[in-house]
Amino acid sequence: SDVHDGQKFVALLDWIESKFSSVHIWIADTLHRHNLMFQYCESEPEAYKRSRLEGDEWLVRNADALQNLRIPYTISRW
Repeated sequence: SDVHDGQKFVALLDWIESKFSSVHIWIADTLHRHNLMFQYCESEPEAYKRSRLEGDEWLVRNADALQNLRIPYTISRW
């Protein structure tokens, strides 16, 4: 969604920095496979691959914003 990309994501990270000393970012990409199974009529293994790829693409799109985060952070994928 728009709020998780681009300038809106940067603004969210800015807000987080002002409120917290660290952050744990959960990327629920592979959990999203269940939605993709219905959206694309795919098997679970196919939807898993698609969801993992979408998560990889999100990480690439938002790498600069994450690298500019001034507080410690960890990223987990689910």
